[in-house]
Amino acid sequence: MRIDLIFQKNPVHRLLTIAIARAVVWYITLCFLHFLSSRPLWNDEKCVFLSIQFFSPKEIFSKVLLAIQVFPRLYLLLIQQFSQQFNFSLQALRFPSFVCMLLIFGSWRTWAHYARQDPPERQQWLAAPRTL
Repeated sequence: MRIDLIFQKNPVHRLLTIAIARAVVWYITLCFLHFLSSRPLWNDEKCVFLSIQFFSPKEIFSKVLLAIQVFPRLYLLLIQQFSQQFNFSLQALRFPSFVCMLLIFGSWRTWAHYARQDPPERQQWLAAPRTL
């Protein structure tokens, strides 16, 4: 079914679609502005990024991080290898996290789109609390 036919049949759906699209654009714009703002490193970021900057790839997996921080080591290696190409600039250190955030947001939007198309019984089952 063509999208213009859906909008003609249900003006509330059109309004909601436009509102969601604007909210998504607003959110992504704020994320980009925040990324480009070059705010100074927070204390915990300084500790982690010092480990990234001064540890070898082998040491990232074998040594305790400075200030005893806990992070996924493969993720730290990815940040190290990427930011090393840009002399550990502030934007390069934060770029992998920024990309991951946008990918997760896109994945969530895709999942939400398909979840809305599920029958209500399946949605209730997916949202029901479970015990292990």
